[in-house]
Amino acid sequence: MTLKRKVINEESFTFWSTGEAGSVSIAQAAGSTDTTTTGTTTPTDPGTGTDDSKRRPNRETFSGKLQAIRNAISSSTTDLVLKQLMEQYNFGDARMQEGAALLSEAESLFVQQQILKGAQKAATRAVDGAYNKAEHTLKRMIKTAKLAYMDNREMQEKLRVVGDRGKSFAEWLEQGKIFYSNILSLSEVIAEFAKYNVPLTDIELGRQELLLAETAKANQFALTADAQVLTDRKIIADNNLSQWWMNFRKIATVALEKQPQLLEKVGIVVPTRARSKGVS
Repeated sequence: MTLKRKVINEESFTFWSTGEAGSVSIAQAAGSTDTTTTGTTTPTDPGTGTDDSKRRPNRETFSGKLQAIRNAISSSTTDLVLKQLMEQYNFGDARMQEGAALLSEAESLFVQQQILKGAQKAATRAVDGAYNKAEHTLKRMIKTAKLAYMDNREMQEKLRVVGDRGKSFAEWLEQGKIFYSNILSLSEVIAEFAKYNVPLTDIELGRQELLLAETAKANQFALTADAQVLTDRKIIADNNLSQWWMNFRKIATVALEKQPQLLEKVGIVVPTRARSKGVS
């Protein structure tokens, strides 16, 4: 049986009719997720589906797919007639236990992924908030430095307040660290800032805000790495489950061919004509 189309989408799975009587193939979806997000004001770090208007697939969510498989396994282990018919085609308890284990793993990874998504969103908000706060203070400090040393080009260069500012978060962070380090290491600069109503406590607070933004970004990066590892595991788990599910449906289509009501019990929709034929 040939898969007609593959859809890579975290929440979407595609089931295509193959044209064979009572047979359906399953496109394995991977659950790909873009895990790196940034706020609209945070400096960014450098770094399709096919249109088919003639044939529309029946799409269902990943959780819907898991429920369908769960129902099929339950029916195949509790309905004695169904169970006996499937056993005749070597799909007995061992194969059902295999499917249940694959289902459990895929479901667990799916739940973990949803939890991690929430953590990533929170981390992104934390980065944006920390950056905006630190940047607001840093701009004030830079303006003060330019005013205090408007006629001292050498000091402006030493404090890194001339030239272009970094566009990436890493560049912004490095420039900010150097700026605060230079100020805090020069007592004359601290004294000069005080003349512009910028006391030492404000300078130290600005540096602390910068470091908090760095910590928030590191946490976001760590969650991104975790998400990639989890996504890779989920892809493998889903591929394994999808293969088992496809085999189950293929066997069920043959084993339960004369029992259309049992086919429907394991989630395989039977056309009215075929259902009538099976009953007669």
